[in-house]
Amino acid sequence: MCDKQFRGDRWFNKRVEGRTKEALRRRETEFAQTHADASDEALLDYVRSEAARLGVTPNAGEIVGGKYISSRLGGWNRVVAASGLKPPRKQKPIASRQIFKEEFQVQARLFKRERDGIKAQRRAEREAKLEAARMELEIRRERDMAWGAAHQRDTDGQLLEYIRQCAADLGETPRERDVAGGLYIRERFGGWQTAVRMSGLPPRSGSKGDARKEHAEKAENRNPAEGVSAQ
Repeated sequence: MCDKQFRGDRWFNKRVEGRTKEALRRRETEFAQTHADASDEALLDYVRSEAARLGVTPNAGEIVGGKYISSRLGGWNRVVAASGLKPPRKQKPIASRQIFKEEFQVQARLFKRERDGIKAQRRAEREAKLEAARMELEIRRERDMAWGAAHQRDTDGQLLEYIRQCAADLGETPRERDVAGGLYIRERFGGWQTAVRMSGLPPRSGSKGDARKEHAEKAENRNPAEGVSAQ
């Protein structure tokens, strides 16, 4: 469990690191576009304000727009000297820079929000599908109970012939839901696949899946033909 959590955290951090680097590249490009007409002094004021915020003289890669300013003003050493700041310390690896840590926190929150939104959407879609399936089953239940009430006096042979006729109309072995009265017939014979075998029809491809669905529907609908006695 702990190892699984560790791997999950490592995956999350790796994804956020990638997003962070991309966000910083995007912010650098946007800064260059936004400040293309800014005066040199305005850019120097910006560098001074960032130095005050950070508490140290930044390197070009430690503030947004630093690379653009360095390129435009003839190198970072000239920028620092023109700003009246002390020379900066050696630039840290990108993951250790304050600019990266700040953006990482922003991207981590955004990524988590997006993932939560995707999970919520998928959950809503699953619930919608389940609700649609429940509604479909309820409609079939009402249909098949009415059919069963009308055919309760039919013999087993007649019901089996009915299944064969449905197969002929469909061009393949029918599934329970393909046949009006399928739920009633299932209860009458103790299972839809049993009724299909007794009718002499070949099993339908994917019949195991149908059998599992049949079992699940039995659990939800104990007796769809309740109140309709077979004779």
